[in-house]
Amino acid sequence: MPNASPGAGTATSHRGQAALLEKAVVEREWGMGFKLVDASVPQARMHTRCLLTLWEWGGDVEDAALVVGELVTNAVRHGRRAGHVLFLRLAILDIGALRIDVSDPVAALPGFESDRPGRIDADDEHGRGLALVRALGADVSWFLRRNCGKTVRACLHPRPAVPAPVTGHAGGHGDRAGALR
Repeated sequence: MPNASPGAGTATSHRGQAALLEKAVVEREWGMGFKLVDASVPQARMHTRCLLTLWEWGGDVEDAALVVGELVTNAVRHGRRAGHVLFLRLAILDIGALRIDVSDPVAALPGFESDRPGRIDADDEHGRGLALVRALGADVSWFLRRNCGKTVRACLHPRPAVPAPVTGHAGGHGDRAGALR
């Protein structure tokens, strides 16, 4: 659970969503440790795609894999400490949201509050991860871990289902459009 210790930050799109996420119950969860190396990024994305597909999560699996990739990349780049690993945890909540936690051994998260969508410089090659995560609609927060480091949390909500268009043959007999004439 996020704590209120100094240095912890929270950014949510709506207070109501944040309260809903706090009260949500975990229905399914999975976690795995990864080395703090570049090769962990595609491995984490692959595990995310496979697991969310298996669980038939109602959200955008590719968006979720992208969020995982950005958070794991940040942990690999900024959270390296000898003898430690990063930990990825995925949880499906009873409200349908996906909670993504990435923990690393470094307690600091500089620039968290300033990394906002709209402040992205198109020429920058680095530093756009959290802005991209937020642009995908994730609620992002972070908190210090009890013994070592921090956890960055992103919550993605499933997108509402788009009703399939009604198709029929214009003017034909026996189709819905023809029956309404």
